[in-house]
Amino acid sequence: MTDKEIIELYWQRSERALAESERRYGGFCRCVAANILGSREDAEECLNDALYAAWNAIPPERPDSLAAYFAKITRNQALTRLKSRRRQKRGGGEAEVLLSELADCIPTGDFADKLIDAWLIGETISAFLKKQTEVNAAVFTERYFYCKTIAEISRESGFSKSKITAILFRMREKLKLALYKKGVDV
Repeated sequence: MTDKEIIELYWQRSERALAESERRYGGFCRCVAANILGSREDAEECLNDALYAAWNAIPPERPDSLAAYFAKITRNQALTRLKSRRRQKRGGGEAEVLLSELADCIPTGDFADKLIDAWLIGETISAFLKKQTEVNAAVFTERYFYCKTIAEISRESGFSKSKITAILFRMREKLKLALYKKGVDV
Protein backbone atom coordinates (compact mmCIF):
# COMPACT_ATOMS: atom_id res chain seq x y z
CA MET A 1 0.00 0.00 0.00
CA THR A 2 1.36 3.45 -0.91
CA ASP A 3 1.70 6.44 1.40
CA LYS A 4 -1.09 8.17 -0.49
CA GLU A 5 -3.44 5.23 0.09
CA ILE A 6 -2.56 5.06 3.79
CA ILE A 7 -3.16 8.80 4.19
CA GLU A 8 -6.51 8.39 2.49
CA LEU A 9 -7.41 5.70 5.06
CA TYR A 10 -6.63 8.21 7.83
CA TRP A 11 -8.87 10.75 6.14
CA GLN A 12 -11.64 8.14 5.97
CA ARG A 13 -11.00 7.48 9.71
CA SER A 14 -10.45 3.80 8.95
CA GLU A 15 -8.61 1.93 11.69
CA ARG A 16 -6.91 0.01 8.90
CA ALA A 17 -4.69 3.10 8.51
CA LEU A 18 -3.02 2.25 11.82
CA ALA A 19 -2.42 -1.37 10.84
CA GLU A 20 -1.01 -0.37 7.45
CA SER A 21 1.18 2.30 9.04
CA GLU A 22 2.57 -0.19 11.53
CA ARG A 23 3.11 -2.79 8.82
CA ARG A 24 4.98 -0.35 6.61
CA TYR A 25 6.83 1.83 9.13
CA GLY A 26 6.73 -0.07 12.44
CA GLY A 27 10.21 -1.59 12.17
CA PHE A 28 11.70 1.70 11.07
CA CYS A 29 10.06 3.61 13.95
CA ARG A 30 11.09 0.99 16.50
CA CYS A 31 14.67 1.29 15.26
CA VAL A 32 14.66 5.10 15.57
CA ALA A 33 13.24 4.94 19.10
CA ALA A 34 15.51 2.09 20.21
CA ASN A 35 18.57 3.99 18.99
CA ILE A 36 17.61 6.87 21.26
CA LEU A 37 16.32 4.94 24.25
CA GLY A 38 18.26 1.68 24.17
CA SER A 39 15.13 -0.27 25.09
CA ARG A 40 12.86 -2.38 22.91
CA GLU A 41 9.96 -2.01 25.32
CA ASP A 42 10.19 1.78 25.32
CA ALA A 43 10.62 1.75 21.53
CA GLU A 44 7.38 -0.23 21.22
CA GLU A 45 5.57 2.33 23.39
CA CYS A 46 6.98 5.16 21.25
CA LEU A 47 5.64 3.44 18.13
CA ASN A 48 2.20 3.18 19.73
CA ASP A 49 2.37 6.84 20.77
CA ALA A 50 3.43 7.81 17.23
CA LEU A 51 0.52 5.92 15.69
CA TYR A 52 -1.85 7.59 18.14
CA ALA A 53 -0.37 11.01 17.34
CA ALA A 54 -0.76 10.36 13.60
CA TRP A 55 -4.36 9.28 14.13
CA ASN A 56 -5.06 12.57 15.92
CA ALA A 57 -3.18 14.73 13.39
CA ILE A 58 -4.36 13.24 10.08
CA PRO A 59 -6.69 14.92 9.17
CA PRO A 60 -6.19 17.88 8.96
CA GLU A 61 -2.52 17.25 8.15
CA ARG A 62 -1.60 15.57 4.89
CA PRO A 63 2.12 14.71 5.08
CA ASP A 64 4.13 14.46 1.86
CA SER A 65 6.23 11.59 3.19
CA LEU A 66 4.88 9.21 5.80
CA ALA A 67 8.38 7.84 6.45
CA ALA A 68 9.68 11.28 7.42
CA TYR A 69 6.45 12.07 9.27
CA PHE A 70 6.62 8.91 11.39
CA ALA A 71 10.37 9.32 11.93
CA LYS A 72 9.83 12.82 13.29
CA ILE A 73 6.93 11.85 15.53
CA THR A 74 8.73 8.76 16.84
CA ARG A 75 11.95 10.68 17.42
CA ASN A 76 10.08 13.37 19.36
CA GLN A 77 8.25 10.73 21.41
CA ALA A 78 11.56 9.02 22.21
CA LEU A 79 13.26 12.28 23.18
CA THR A 80 10.34 13.15 25.46
CA ARG A 81 10.61 9.71 27.07
CA LEU A 82 14.37 10.18 27.45
CA LYS A 83 13.85 13.51 29.23
CA SER A 84 11.41 11.80 31.56
CA ARG A 85 13.97 9.09 32.25
CA ARG A 86 16.59 11.69 33.12
CA ARG A 87 14.26 13.26 35.62
CA GLN A 88 13.78 9.84 37.14
CA LYS A 89 17.54 9.14 37.04
CA ARG A 90 17.13 5.96 35.01
CA GLY A 91 19.87 6.58 32.42
CA GLY A 92 19.64 6.71 28.63
CA GLY A 93 20.86 5.33 25.34
CA GLU A 94 22.81 6.67 22.39
CA ALA A 95 21.23 10.11 22.74
CA GLU A 96 23.54 11.00 25.63
CA VAL A 97 26.56 10.45 23.37
CA LEU A 98 24.97 12.42 20.52
CA LEU A 99 24.23 15.41 22.72
CA SER A 100 27.78 15.46 24.06
CA GLU A 101 29.19 15.29 20.51
CA LEU A 102 27.11 18.29 19.47
CA ALA A 103 27.78 20.27 22.67
CA ASP A 104 30.40 22.48 20.99
CA CYS A 105 28.10 23.59 18.20
CA ILE A 106 24.77 23.96 19.99
CA PRO A 107 24.11 27.32 21.67
CA THR A 108 24.20 27.69 25.42
CA GLY A 109 22.27 30.08 27.61
CA ASP A 110 18.91 30.16 29.26
CA PHE A 111 15.81 28.52 27.88
CA ALA A 112 14.41 31.69 26.29
CA ASP A 113 17.61 32.26 24.33
CA LYS A 114 17.46 28.70 23.06
CA LEU A 115 13.87 29.14 21.92
CA ILE A 116 14.75 32.33 20.07
CA ASP A 117 17.70 30.63 18.36
CA ALA A 118 15.78 27.41 17.56
CA TRP A 119 14.29 28.64 14.30
CA LEU A 120 17.58 30.15 13.13
CA ILE A 121 19.44 26.97 14.03
CA GLY A 122 16.96 24.81 12.12
CA GLU A 123 17.15 26.99 9.04
CA THR A 124 20.94 27.12 9.21
CA ILE A 125 21.27 23.35 9.59
CA SER A 126 18.91 22.76 6.65
CA ALA A 127 20.85 25.17 4.44
CA PHE A 128 24.13 23.69 5.66
CA LEU A 129 23.08 20.12 4.78
CA LYS A 130 21.91 21.18 1.31
CA LYS A 131 25.43 22.45 0.58
CA GLN A 132 27.10 19.18 1.64
CA THR A 133 27.78 16.18 -0.53
CA GLU A 134 25.01 13.61 -0.58
CA VAL A 135 27.19 11.16 1.36
CA ASN A 136 28.14 13.67 4.06
CA ALA A 137 24.57 14.89 4.47
CA ALA A 138 23.34 11.29 4.73
CA VAL A 139 25.97 10.37 7.35
CA PHE A 140 25.13 13.49 9.39
CA THR A 141 21.38 12.81 9.17
CA GLU A 142 21.76 9.13 10.04
CA ARG A 143 23.80 10.04 13.12
CA TYR A 144 22.03 13.11 14.45
CA PHE A 145 18.44 12.66 13.29
CA TYR A 146 18.00 8.88 13.25
CA CYS A 147 20.46 8.46 16.16
CA LYS A 148 22.32 5.56 14.58
CA THR A 149 25.63 4.43 16.02
CA ILE A 150 28.84 4.94 14.10
CA ALA A 151 29.07 1.15 13.71
CA GLU A 152 25.60 1.03 12.13
CA ILE A 153 26.39 3.85 9.71
CA SER A 154 29.70 2.19 8.84
CA ARG A 155 28.04 -1.15 8.18
CA GLU A 156 25.26 0.40 6.05
CA SER A 157 27.50 2.75 4.06
CA GLY A 158 30.50 0.48 3.60
CA PHE A 159 32.84 3.14 5.01
CA SER A 160 35.18 2.44 7.91
CA LYS A 161 34.28 3.65 11.38
CA SER A 162 37.23 6.02 11.31
CA LYS A 163 36.02 7.56 8.04
CA ILE A 164 32.53 8.05 9.48
CA THR A 165 34.05 9.60 12.62
CA ALA A 166 36.19 11.93 10.50
CA ILE A 167 33.23 12.97 8.32
CA LEU A 168 31.16 13.76 11.41
CA PHE A 169 34.00 15.69 13.04
CA ARG A 170 34.58 17.84 9.95
CA MET A 171 30.87 18.45 9.51
CA ARG A 172 30.44 19.51 13.15
CA GLU A 173 33.29 22.00 12.70
CA LYS A 174 31.72 23.35 9.50
CA LEU A 175 28.30 23.54 11.17
CA LYS A 176 29.78 25.41 14.11
CA LEU A 177 31.27 27.95 11.68
CA ALA A 178 27.99 28.25 9.74
CA LEU A 179 26.08 28.89 12.97
CA TYR A 180 28.67 31.43 14.08
CA LYS A 181 28.35 33.29 10.78
CA LYS A 182 24.57 33.47 11.29
CA GLY A 183 25.11 35.04 14.68
CA VAL A 184 24.17 32.02 16.77
CA ASP A 185 26.29 31.96 19.93
CA VAL A 186 27.88 28.52 20.21
